[in-house]
Amino acid sequence: MSVPVVSPALAASPPGIGDLCFLSPEWVHAYRIAAMAAVAKNAAGLQDLGQFTYCRVGHNPPWHSSPYGEAYKSQITPYTAPEKGPGRQVYGNKLAMWMRFKGGTVEVHPGELPASECDFKVQGDHGVMSRLARVLHGGVDPRVTAAAHAQLIPQSKWVKDGKFSEHKVLVAILTQIHDAMAPRTIPRAVWMTPDWASFAREIITTRANHPDLQKKTPKAKCSRKTSSSYFLKSSRTLPVMHHLMALVVVSG
Repeated sequence: MSVPVVSPALAASPPGIGDLCFLSPEWVHAYRIAAMAAVAKNAAGLQDLGQFTYCRVGHNPPWHSSPYGEAYKSQITPYTAPEKGPGRQVYGNKLAMWMRFKGGTVEVHPGELPASECDFKVQGDHGVMSRLARVLHGGVDPRVTAAAHAQLIPQSKWVKDGKFSEHKVLVAILTQIHDAMAPRTIPRAVWMTPDWASFAREIITTRANHPDLQKKTPKAKCSRKTSSSYFLKSSRTLPVMHHLMALVVVSG
C-alpha cells in the first residue's frame, strides 16, 4: 500500500477540510468573533497603535455559497443551481474583507475597500489564499510553516498596496486570529494534485463512516480504472462529487 504524499502545506495545516469558504460572509462573521475576542484580551497593548486598516481580496473564488463545508459529512442531495438551496449567494469573481484597528478596538466587515482607504491591501488568487489561511504558526515546526509558505506563495500573482504594520502586539493578535480560523477554512487545490487527493480522501472517508449515511443511502460500490482511481457508483456519487469540485482551483 502506497503512503500518501504529504506536502509542506498539508503538514502545516490542521486536520480536516474546514467548514467555511475563505472570505465568504460566514467566514468573515466567524473571523470577527475571533478578532474581537483576541483584541479584548490584548487591548492594553494596542493603545499606542493608532489606526490600522487592512483589506484582503481573493480572486476566482467558488462561484456560489453552496454549503460544501461540514455538509460533506451528512448532505445527501446535491445542490446544483444558485436558486436552489437555503441561503444561497452567488459570489461573483472575488471575495473580500477589511478590518480596522483603532486603539484597543477592532471592526471587521465583508467587502473591499479602495487602496486609498487602507494602510495595507493584498490581492491574490482565492485558492492559494485559502491554503495559506490554513497554514498554522503555533504548534508547528517553524521550518514546516516556512516550507508551506515557500510552496504556496509563488502559486499566485499578488497585488499589494501600502505596508503591513510592524506593531508587535498587532502582529501577534493577527497570528492568533489566523490560527483560530485555520481549522474552519476550506482549502482549495488544483484538480488531481496530491493535496486535492488528500481533501478528497477526507470527504469520502468521512461520508463512508457517517452512520446516518449508512442508513439512508446504498453502500458505495467501487470499480478500479486504469488510472488506479476509484469512482463511486451509488446515490452518494453526486453529493460527493459536488463537494469535491467545490475544492478545485480553476487554473488559467
